[in-house]
Amino acid sequence: MTKQEYINICKKVMQEPAKSKMIEQINNFYDLKDKPLKNETYAVGDDVVLKKDTFMHGFGNSQQLLDKYASEGLISKDFECGATDKKISYAVSLWHIHKKIKLADYVKAYSGMTFSWKDKFKIVPFGELDKFVESLRYEDYFSLKAESTMESRFLPCLQKDGRLTKKTMLDRFSGCRQLAFILNGRVKECNKLKANNLLDDSMPLETVMQFFRMNTKERVEQFKANRRVGEDERIAYILFGLPANMIEGMFVGRIYEHDKKMLNHIKSVLPNCYICNLDGKVIVGNK
Repeated sequence: MTKQEYINICKKVMQEPAKSKMIEQINNFYDLKDKPLKNETYAVGDDVVLKKDTFMHGFGNSQQLLDKYASEGLISKDFECGATDKKISYAVSLWHIHKKIKLADYVKAYSGMTFSWKDKFKIVPFGELDKFVESLRYEDYFSLKAESTMESRFLPCLQKDGRLTKKTMLDRFSGCRQLAFILNGRVKECNKLKANNLLDDSMPLETVMQFFRMNTKERVEQFKANRRVGEDERIAYILFGLPANMIEGMFVGRIYEHDKKMLNHIKSVLPNCYICNLDGKVIVGNK
C-alpha cells in the first residue's frame, strides 16, 4: 500500500482524536523510513547487548513474512485485513527493553515459567526451578500455578526449541518459533515514532481507548489507573508500525541457526543486519 492509501483507510474507519493521531504517526513513519540510523554492529562471536529502548518482535517461521517486513517495514496488518476483536488494533506489539541486558540473560529469563501463588507472581528463569522451589520453603501456600511467559510464545525460546535441527519440526511443533527482529528505538530520529505508544502515559487516554478493546468496566478502570500491569510492563504498542531501517538484527532459533540457506536469505534481504542465536551470540556479523 502507499502512504495515501493508509491515510485513506484511517479517515474511513477512525474517529477523532484517534484519526488525527494515526495520520500524524503515518507521517512519522514515512519521514523516518529513508533516514540513515546508527544501528548496532557486531562481529561473529560477539555477545549481543540489548540497550534501553531496543524493541523485539517475533513472527514465527515465515520467510514470506520476513521478506514483506524487510521490504515494507513492520506495519499493523489491520490496515490490510481490518480490525478484529483482539486486544489492540492498528498498532504493532513489541517487547520493550527498559534496562540494559545481555540477550543471553534475557532469553534465559523469558524461557522459564511464570508462577503465581496467593497474590504473588514471579518469572522463574530457564533452569532455575529447583532454586525457586527452595526459596518458598518457609512460605505458607497450597498450590502454585505455572504458565509459559508471554515472550516464550512469540520469540525463539530455549524451552520450546532446544537443540532441534530438522526443519520438519516446524510442521510438527508450531511453538518452535524461529524468527524475531531486534529493532533500534534508541536514536533520536525515532523519538516521534516511538512516543506514539499506547502504554505511554504521555498519550491522551481518550485517544488510547479508541485503539483498545476492554472486556469489562473493571478492566477499563484498572487501565485508567495504571496502563502497565502484568506483561504490559514489558510491552510497547506502537501505532501504525516501524520502518525497516529500524531493524538492526535478526534473532533466530536453533533450526534456522543451522540452516545456511535461510541465513544467507536473511542476509540478502537485510544486508546491514547481524544475526544472533539463543545463546545471545552473533553467528553472522555486520561489521
